[in-house]
Amino acid sequence: MQSYRERLITIAASMAINILATQAVAKTEEARREHKQMGAKLLTTAATLERGFQSYRASGNLPVFRPQLDELPRLYQQWLSDLTAFKASLRAQGAEPWVLENVAMAFDQMAERIERRAR
Repeated sequence: MQSYRERLITIAASMAINILATQAVAKTEEARREHKQMGAKLLTTAATLERGFQSYRASGNLPVFRPQLDELPRLYQQWLSDLTAFKASLRAQGAEPWVLENVAMAFDQMAERIERRAR
């Protein structure tokens, strides 16, 4: 039979574990929310880049669009940097391998399409 002191220690340990578990879940939920937001931002930026390069090409390279075209490579490099950070964050948070593979496949295909349009 446990003594009063042992029961208090057990209860305190149990409470600490519950608090840590709750904090871990909260951090996980926060990380998921952040990943969703970052993923949405990456998708939006990729679409903007694709449209930008495509629109410029469709315009017949009109000089009026030159300032926007000059900005697109910088935005593309920033997008690649953000994508690298996004993938690293997913890995650091312990994302499942299939998640990492699907994210890599989808975003790498987008990057290739943007590169083709940029040429």
